[in-house]
Amino acid sequence: MIGRRHESLDAVAIAAPRWGGKVIVLILSAAVGTALHPATVAAQPNPVVIENQQPGTSAWQIPWGRAGDDVQGQITASLGGVTGTVIAGTDSGATASMRSLIFQVTNPPSGAQTATVSWTDVTMNADVGVITVSGADQTTPCTNGTFAASDSRPAATTSVAIASSPGDLTASVGYTGAAWILPFTNQSLRWGVDSGESGGDVGPGTGTTTHTWTDWYYWQTHAVSGANFKAAR
Repeated sequence: MIGRRHESLDAVAIAAPRWGGKVIVLILSAAVGTALHPATVAAQPNPVVIENQQPGTSAWQIPWGRAGDDVQGQITASLGGVTGTVIAGTDSGATASMRSLIFQVTNPPSGAQTATVSWTDVTMNADVGVITVSGADQTTPCTNGTFAASDSRPAATTSVAIASSPGDLTASVGYTGAAWILPFTNQSLRWGVDSGESGGDVGPGTGTTTHTWTDWYYWQTHAVSGANFKAAR
């Protein structure tokens, strides 16, 4: 099954309502370049932007306990036809009823591309975002995956500390069962926040960075995953 696609600049996302279970997927795209920096897209007419103004769907629930751990590859992702692989350590699996994970795609085609996420369980839907950089290492573009997830977080915030070196770039994706509060994250927001619930960010590129997402409320379901773009050296 493939979810709805939305796009703005360097983000592709699938909107969904805020109750029940859900999978949130971030695709990190690493292209060849002279320096590591988030890619930008020139402003141009884009029918997907118009689609982004449309209401989401309510047919996205994941039955309780069905999040799985993707050990059998129930979820796949690609960008521009290039297949992605799950970054080790980013998949929250069945830790909480909401699941987050990050795929990496190495050297996709240049220009505007379509991100595709598919899964075998027809009862599932997903929220999907894409963050693209150039200048990443083409052998090991993404490293140091991590996650934090809970169905009853005893604080309004959830954080992941992503190991990194100066010149690299950290990135994370965050989902809440309630709503993130402005400015949503302590890092630079790159896509979202969709329906107040999910988005992706990047760090300053100065080394190991803690990404903290802040909710309106305590005791909510949170799922946050993070990884590091390794710069070519």
